[in-house]
Amino acid sequence: MTSMKKYLIGLFSLCMCYIQAQSFSVEEVKQDATALIEGLKTYNPALYLYNPDFDQQVASVVATVDEPLSLVQYYAFMNQIGALSNEGHFRIDAKAVSPGFRNNEYAYLPMEVVILDNRIFVSRYFSEAESFEPFDEILSINGKPAVEILNELYKHIPADGEIRSYQRFKAEEGFAWRYYTFVEQPNSFELLCQREGALEPFTIELSALTREQQVENFRNRYASNSAPEQAQSIADFYTLDIQPNYAYLQLKSFNYQLIKQYKLKANRFYQERFAEITAAGVEHLIIDLRDNSGGRIEFTRAILPFVQTEVTVDFLKRATSWKGKAKTYSFPKQKKDAFTGQIYVLVNGATFSSASEITRYLKEYTNAIVIGEETASRYEGFVAGSSQVVVLPASGIKAYIPRYHNLFPPASQQLTTNRGVLPQVEVQAKIDDIKADRDVALEAALRLIKQ
Repeated sequence: MTSMKKYLIGLFSLCMCYIQAQSFSVEEVKQDATALIEGLKTYNPALYLYNPDFDQQVASVVATVDEPLSLVQYYAFMNQIGALSNEGHFRIDAKAVSPGFRNNEYAYLPMEVVILDNRIFVSRYFSEAESFEPFDEILSINGKPAVEILNELYKHIPADGEIRSYQRFKAEEGFAWRYYTFVEQPNSFELLCQREGALEPFTIELSALTREQQVENFRNRYASNSAPEQAQSIADFYTLDIQPNYAYLQLKSFNYQLIKQYKLKANRFYQERFAEITAAGVEHLIIDLRDNSGGRIEFTRAILPFVQTEVTVDFLKRATSWKGKAKTYSFPKQKKDAFTGQIYVLVNGATFSSASEITRYLKEYTNAIVIGEETASRYEGFVAGSSQVVVLPASGIKAYIPRYHNLFPPASQQLTTNRGVLPQVEVQAKIDDIKADRDVALEAALRLIKQ
């Protein structure tokens, strides 16, 4: 390693340590808030379309700053402002706070959870004591009821409109660190819990633990039960399973790195998959888009020639940049050998961005029956594409603001505002389903096929 490279790495580490330790004055917080708000107004071309009350809401939030904020409080504050843009593609660079967890500077809640509606259940815990049974329900933490905790988390999680399924997914995905960042940073926790079959709630006291401590406890408690890591393969992108009377096509990701690694071309990919489906002679097709967080948009449009029915709108979508430059996407021509059987689409709150977009196309322009939970991106349009990096002047922390508005033509299958794709068959797992590892959405599709 050259001396210059060592110097730059050392300087970066020093800067990050400084950011970790520093607090921000009221003036600095408001300076960065102003920069963030102006960035949102400049680069988000649909800001007021999806939140006409943005100015009043951010003014109310900024007015609450009356004392210096720690780094964690500052990070939460800027996320709260960004969340008011009502766009799930907005983000504040987590590198600002992640070293605090990674370097064991922060001690936080030692557990993972499952969130169902407004209820929180323990799925795994990393304290030293044998305190929990699987899926004990958490009624409150340090006196704060579960519903209040979730509302506090949701207030800081950017989402299209108020799509709770997406916010619930994000809150569940990183509950422990989000609780520390967005709710409180105590040294200990008093949890009021309810166990299935018990008449009365019970209380558990836990100490906050560092990441290193939690990893050690995880190894002692769960490592022997953990599945071995799988080598990366094309199965990370898709799987296709042909059964006697249906085909199951799981599209796991439209991630650019996977597409590049496996040299995938959208048109050829779908042509090959639908050739297999057609050759099997099945009358039912299940397309599973659950947990697909999106990626390359060519994989949304390219499926339509193989599945679409007659369309009556003039364009597929229109993308307008923050500068006002627009690009209109037309419908691709339908294939003569397009699939004519019944389509079922499985989705959940993690079906985001281009995966939510493809779900919309399937609902609007095919005979698809959507099954599962509301998807994570707005049905009438959302802001995505490339992001504008705005460096907040006082902290140097980066905000990423999406800057292309994707607008869809008027819908015929769903007339909503600020909602994701709503399933025709709404299915959400209950706690007993999770305990039994049941796939209730797939089961619903198979029941329809059987009928």
